[in-house]
Amino acid sequence: MNKDGVIRLNIIYFPGWRGFIDREETTISYINDKGVIEINVPKGKHTVRFSFGETSTRLISDIITLASFIALLILIFKKKYEIS
Repeated sequence: MNKDGVIRLNIIYFPGWRGFIDREETTISYINDKGVIEINVPKGKHTVRFSFGETSTRLISDIITLASFIALLILIFKKKYEIS
């Protein structure tokens, strides 16, 4: 970049998104008219990367969902093969 600027990723912000400039995490902004992800990039040559990962809340929710699904399967198979 010839001068300081902003890179806008055409994805609406959702918790779990992270932005990196030269492998260092940077602050993501989504306070704009579209609610999309933006980061400020200083003048110069840089490598910019975005990644999406699990948040602790989402991970706990996934574990609860999986445990509930397994419990439901156990109940279904227990009823199906129950000897009367």
